[in-house]
Parts: sequence; structure tokens; C-alpha cells
Amino acid sequence: MSVLARFRDTASTEFEMNAVKLHKYTQQRLSSVPNRRKKFVCPKIQKLISSMYCDVIMGNEQSHRTAEGRTERNALFERAIRTLTRLQDPLIVFTSLQDASEGGMQEWIGMINREIALLNGVIGYQAGEQKLYLLEVYDMKYSEDAIFVQKMREYHRYCYDKIIRVPLEYKEYLSESILRMVDDALCCVIKGNRKIPTNKQEYEYREKMFQRAIRDLNSMQRPVYALWNVMMYSERVLDEWSGLLEEVMKLLRGVIKSDRQRFKEFR
Repeated sequence: MSVLARFRDTASTEFEMNAVKLHKYTQQRLSSVPNRRKKFVCPKIQKLISSMYCDVIMGNEQSHRTAEGRTERNALFERAIRTLTRLQDPLIVFTSLQDASEGGMQEWIGMINREIALLNGVIGYQAGEQKLYLLEVYDMKYSEDAIFVQKMREYHRYCYDKIIRVPLEYKEYLSESILRMVDDALCCVIKGNRKIPTNKQEYEYREKMFQRAIRDLNSMQRPVYALWNVMMYSERVLDEWSGLLEEVMKLLRGVIKSDRQRFKEFR
């Protein structure tokens, strides 16, 4: 127990305390996810947060007084930063499925961004020396100008509601591939609709995201069809599922077409 006693006498640093706080807060937020969705939503976030937490703790154990210790310490902190940036998409999925409030997500993402900034400072980067890739809070409130976003969210939730009832033996080659593609499609639509383009770069990014979402939706049709054969859904479910998919794709193609006219000065 002498090693554990040593840790009790060691003062925590600010970035370590924030990592502990972030880890605990994340567990609290994930506890609100309904049980039927937990195994699909929570592990994606838990794995990244736990990996970051481990790297921060282990990195802080490396000596900053030796060149070898500083190298190992910074490598662990840089990996922790990369891990935190990978939380963006899982948190978009969480926000949409949970209808999480903007204020609540601002607090959560604010803690993540604070950890990124603290670790960046500990590594020793000066202001402006390295770009900080901070996470964003995306507005998902209803808008008549962005009905396609709501329809994408509706289709995304529909897929989850169906997948959670699929037997575990189909998880690896059907359920996970379907959710991976529909998650990516949702994230692309949300990111592409982040703001009205004011220049060529923003316009091209917006179209790139929407085109990628369409590719995802096209690609998931084959595994969805395979799932239909496995689950033997009723005609009503098949019509409902395929109808939603067709509507989302039609709306996205319509947005791309109207954008090309609306932002023709950027093309």
C-alpha cells in the first residue's frame, strides 16, 4: 500500500483535476441514456473519456526533469488531446438522440475544451504555435429553413429504435455497420448546416458534408436490406423505413441543388 499512500500525498495539478471532474461528469450524463440505447451510445463516449483519463494520469507520473520523461509525458498528453477531439461525433449523436439542451452540452463540451487547452499549455506550446482543435456545440433546434436536418434526425432515431431490438448475433456485421453509417450521415448534415456560407471555402465544406451524408445513406441500404430479411419486418415497417430514407435523400439533394443557385458567386 506504500505506492497508493504516495499518491495520496501528491498534489493534483489543474489539468489532472479537470480530467477527474470531466470523467465523473461524463458518467453522470451517460447515466441519463435510456437502458435500451445504453450499449449503443455510451461505450463510444466512455472508451474515449477513459482512454484520455488514463493518459493524463500516466503522463503526470512521468518526470519533467529528464529529457526522456518529458518526451514520454508530452506523447501521452498529445494522445489525450487527440482522443478528446474524437468525441465530437459521438457527442453530436448523444445530443440528437437525447434532445440534450444546448446549455447542458455547452457545460460538457466546455470542460472537454478546457482540458484540451490545459494539456496544450502543459506540453509547452505557445499561443498560436499549434492550432487547437476544440469541440463545438451544434444548434439542433427546429428551423423551417432546415427541415432536412430534422428529417435526418428523425431517420437516425428511427434506425436506432429498430437496431436496439436486433439480436446480438447480428451486431458485428449488420447492426454496427448500419449505425456507423447513419451516425456519420447525421454528423455530416449537422456540421454542414453549422452556418450559412460566407465564402467559397465554407460553401464547398457544406456541399462536401451533404454529399458525404448521401453516400452514407446510399451505402447503408444493402445492410438495411439484409437486416429486413433477417428480422422479417412487416410491410408497414418496410414502407415506413424506406419512405423515411427516400425523403431524407430527396431533401438533401434538394438543398445541394438550391445551394448551387443560392451561393453561385462562390462556385
